[in-house]
Amino acid sequence: MKKEIYADAVEKIIKAIQSGVKPWVRPFDCPHLGRACNFFTKASYQGVNSMLLMMNAYHKEYSSNNWLTFKQLSLLKGKVKKGESATRIFFFTYVEDKHADKETLALEGKEVQLFPRWTYFNVFNLDQTEGVIESKTVRPREHFERNRSVDEVILASAATIKHTDRKTAFYSPVSDFIHLPYQNHFHTVEGYYATVLHELVHWTGHSKRLDRMKPSSRYGDQAYAFEELVAELGAAFLSTDLNVSGELENHASYLNDWAHLLNDKHMAFFKAAAYAEKATQYLYDLVDRQSVVLPFTTEPMSLLKAA
Repeated sequence: MKKEIYADAVEKIIKAIQSGVKPWVRPFDCPHLGRACNFFTKASYQGVNSMLLMMNAYHKEYSSNNWLTFKQLSLLKGKVKKGESATRIFFFTYVEDKHADKETLALEGKEVQLFPRWTYFNVFNLDQTEGVIESKTVRPREHFERNRSVDEVILASAATIKHTDRKTAFYSPVSDFIHLPYQNHFHTVEGYYATVLHELVHWTGHSKRLDRMKPSSRYGDQAYAFEELVAELGAAFLSTDLNVSGELENHASYLNDWAHLLNDKHMAFFKAAAYAEKATQYLYDLVDRQSVVLPFTTEPMSLLKAA
């Protein structure tokens, strides 16, 4: 796939970041639709595809989080509304090299030689279609419907979280702990939760977990900026799943670093989104393994409040 194709897909995102806007943050007046999914297969989209489809749904004010290819729509006896245009999504696949030398493959004990290739598909939001008879809105997955689910993720992680009156949030990979201001220093409870999720994504990158973080990275360099993008996207995925509408606080200073990184290498956004997806799944797996159960509440956990 030509570089221009995927570069064009993230160009709007880059321009938004350069202007100081986080295009993946959910507007307050938009309904919570949950993660984008395929209406035909019921599978959730992941990585950069999840982000691109979510942005399109919010910006175009779709009422659905469901998407279909033209072929899938035809199988359901539906059609695209007149004047509607598709959204492009991307997939990384391996294909057989039909020109590979068979003798060399035999010596290597291989039957076929595979090589990586990017491909793309065009999809339509269910709101862009007609003739498909079924509810157009898919509820977010039941396991993550309420704010208490953020507390479940925090508890299941068993991450060391230190609260003080110091008004800065960060993760220390050297000491392996998260520092947060007390909740009363945040403008909203959801702003607090969004920041916790951002730092938890950093926490997954430790060498004891997903081993993603570069030990030599420093503030301002590309490795640091890339990790910040992973954490921001991971927090966006988690916030979408867990119905957290708050923005991260005090992260505007990173925007120029991200934009510079992305301009140098458009594929960095795709790679960061893949890492972010892996981090969110890591946290969800911890919840599933420990079967954390909390009593229903829409209030934050008391152990996270200032004394």
